[in-house]
Amino acid sequence: MPKFLDKFGIGIGLLLEILVFSQLSPYFFTAENILNVTLQISITAIIAVGMTFVILTAGIDLSVGALVALSGVVSTSVLKFNLSPPVTLLLAFLTGIIIGALSGGIASFFVTRLNVTPFIVTLALMTIWRGTAYIFTDGRPIWGLPEEFGLLGSGRLLAIPIPTIIMIGVYGAAYVVLNKTRFGRYVYAVGGNKEAARLAGIDTNRVLAGVYIICGVLAALSGILLASRLNSGQPNAGLM
Repeated sequence: MPKFLDKFGIGIGLLLEILVFSQLSPYFFTAENILNVTLQISITAIIAVGMTFVILTAGIDLSVGALVALSGVVSTSVLKFNLSPPVTLLLAFLTGIIIGALSGGIASFFVTRLNVTPFIVTLALMTIWRGTAYIFTDGRPIWGLPEEFGLLGSGRLLAIPIPTIIMIGVYGAAYVVLNKTRFGRYVYAVGGNKEAARLAGIDTNRVLAGVYIICGVLAALSGILLASRLNSGQPNAGLM
């Protein structure tokens, strides 16, 4: 029983919560409300996937909130370029993702090469990225964005919110990576015992670099989606 609860306890608690709220309100367990809930949690849920990779290696990344803001303001500023909408949207998306990858790369460099504690590294990056976002925007939001950009965060495909579809895709990809690939097994191995994993022939530095880059990219993706939902780049996004 204890092992069963350890494995399925959270899921059972969630089902009980759904049953209780379904009895309290006739509007709770409806398709529209479920889709609305998934839309509301999609931003945080995508960040949680990246954080899961990092936590599995016994690390932490405190900079994701600030990275949400930085990727949001930089990607929305790209939308101000006088280019065709498809090109501008693609460029904005790629810019945000590149920022996330760079952030993850910087964090992994200090963690793996200089042996600085992840808590200290990402705490410093949190301050740096938040300050950069404020300096970049002069503390003011970026607005007046193309309508097409707003569709990414507020549009629907077959009645399902686009952020929800992206969230499901991210979770599906993360499940496959962690459970069906060599890299995923390495992530668990490094988190279980880093030194034992190294002695077993695993390039632990490369694994750690990979998880921090994944976390940074997913945080940046969340920042782009949040900016699209708000239809503006907010330097104070992602606080707490």
